[in-house]
Amino acid sequence: MLRPALADAFAALVAACATPPMPREINEAAEGARVTLARGQELVVTLDGNQTTGFRWSLVRAAPELVQVGVATSVARTTEGRQSGSGGLTTFRFRAEKPGTSSLGFAYRRPWEANIPPAKSIRFEVRVE
Repeated sequence: MLRPALADAFAALVAACATPPMPREINEAAEGARVTLARGQELVVTLDGNQTTGFRWSLVRAAPELVQVGVATSVARTTEGRQSGSGGLTTFRFRAEKPGTSSLGFAYRRPWEANIPPAKSIRFEVRVE
């Protein structure tokens, strides 16, 4: 009777110590690619842009298999220093929640120009196993 309880406790301990999969990082060079994730794995999408021109990256098609973690963050490129007009990177984070396959899409546009097509569009296929 003690052995099954001990085995269950050991299995629970091992499961609690299991490390989650490393985050998967992609950028616009992977445009159109299929990204496969394990449940619980994070997807980090980093897109190049220049917010000083008024353009911003926005999520335009959310994959229902993913949950966005926090809000998108933007930082200036470190290689260019903090020069006026220098570009930067916008990072979106997602966590794979449920199995399935769908698209994740982003648009690069000025928010006040809603009736004008985006300057750039990026799309990734996402598969959660």
